[in-house]
Amino acid sequence: MTHLTAQEKKALQLFKQRLLAQLPNQIEELKLFGSKARGESNKFSDMDVWVVVIHDSLPVRNTLYKVASQIMLETDIDISLHVFSAAHIRSMQETGSPLLMNVKREGMSL
Repeated sequence: MTHLTAQEKKALQLFKQRLLAQLPNQIEELKLFGSKARGESNKFSDMDVWVVVIHDSLPVRNTLYKVASQIMLETDIDISLHVFSAAHIRSMQETGSPLLMNVKREGMSL
């Protein structure tokens, strides 16, 4: 993550800390992917964050998006969440999802 700005690193760190505090035992995987992970971003690029939750539900999603919104307001960094349940990931593996393959190839664990 050497190509990220200090503010981007701070945003990701805060996001992870708050998420794990507010959703203990719910987050299976957090990764940065896309142009920011590849080092190909520009000033208009957002940060694509892959989130795998153990059990997907409306309260879990509400918390995820609330935390992301708070971080965006505090840091002025645009975070784009991509949220999937562990069960959905298994289905994506079975079908050979191109998105899943991209995340596996370029994703950076948070």
